[in-house]
Amino acid sequence: MDIIVASDVFGKTSELITLCEDLDTIKIIDPYNGIDMGFKSESEAYSYFMAHMRIDAYLAIILKQVEQIFTTVHLYYCLAARSVALPRHSSFSASLCR
Repeated sequence: MDIIVASDVFGKTSELITLCEDLDTIKIIDPYNGIDMGFKSESEAYSYFMAHMRIDAYLAIILKQVEQIFTTVHLYYCLAARSVALPRHSSFSASLCR
């Protein structure tokens, strides 16, 4: 099973990396090209995301990465990604990060 994790508005943080190591994740997708932005609060992270990325642009990044995988994909997503991943793209097996 291939697991792809799409980060929330915080992006690729050390905590997310640790979680993904426990899941044997093959790919982490985030809106900031792997850079830990060091946000101090959810409102700061969300404001930055909405000003610089937007949900549809992040969806395009997620779908492009998913299309490069040729086996069954399980897409785990959080917060902002949740808004875009379903129900419009219900062909993916998806779970909500909590």
